Amino acid sequence: MPSSFHLDFVGIAAPKSGSTWIADCLREHPQIFISADKELTYFSAHFVEDQSIENYPFHQSIEWYAHFFREAKSGQKTGEFTPAYFRDRIAPERMHELFPDTKLIAVLRHPVRRAFSHYLYDRQLGLDSGGSFSQALQTRSYLVDYSLYGEKLASFFARFPRERIYVIVFEKFIRTPEKSLHALEKFLWAESSLLGTLYRKSNERWDPIAPLLHQSLQKIRRFLSRRKMYRTLQWARKTGIFRFMYELVCMTLKTRPKTPHTLDPDLYSRLYREFFQSDVRALSKLIGIDFEMIWQS
Repeated sequence: MPSSFHLDFVGIAAPKSGSTWIADCLREHPQIFISADKELTYFSAHFVEDQSIENYPFHQSIEWYAHFFREAKSGQKTGEFTPAYFRDRIAPERMHELFPDTKLIAVLRHPVRRAFSHYLYDRQLGLDSGGSFSQALQTRSYLVDYSLYGEKLASFFARFPRERIYVIVFEKFIRTPEKSLHALEKFLWAESSLLGTLYRKSNERWDPIAPLLHQSLQKIRRFLSRRKMYRTLQWARKTGIFRFMYELVCMTLKTRPKTPHTLDPDLYSRLYREFFQSDVRALSKLIGIDFEMIWQS
């Protein structure tokens, strides 16, 4: 491990939990450096969506990983956010093996709302076959799995001491953003700083115009990974071609939906009881916070 490199924190939040917004806030902080490349997936052994495909960053050296933080200034806290770590079985162990003193930031959002937002995101990118949200929960296991916070966090709590894991409840964070951000800065040993991003949205949802472009990008990455063409993948990442294509996808998503997508309250309650209630109770016991009370208020 490079003696000059220390990873101060890792964001392990599930997708669509608000972690991009929080990462954007921290990125503006003068004492914090977050890698410009999003979702480095260095600690994930396989593609989360397909466990049969090896993840090429997992096989790279620590020097390779440290390269993403090469522009950090002396004294800055270094960190990254990768949602895939939250669901990866190997990530907690590898993270602790390489950086046992790092801090973890977990962002938790109401499990049904998070899954619904994830479902809408799939539709935005053309990954949805047109079924309803309740049908999607039955056929796409990751929509449910990412919202099983108690099950996922137990693996991290088994390896890292409680004081090194900071749990953010998204609904509470957005109600008192300044107070919540200052508490997070204190956890990271950074001075309080009021940031402009705190009042801007990240990852706004758009209707799809060119979803096939996104699908093609995903297929290319999986094709290269399945055939272990790591040099090609490394070249693509080094040159920024994947980032350019992703930004091109975002540029083509230009129109907002004409009407907001909402979830029927009765269906909302039924899905919570059917898929998530038992895990929320396990989560409450694990962390010592009554999440049922928080998410029912």
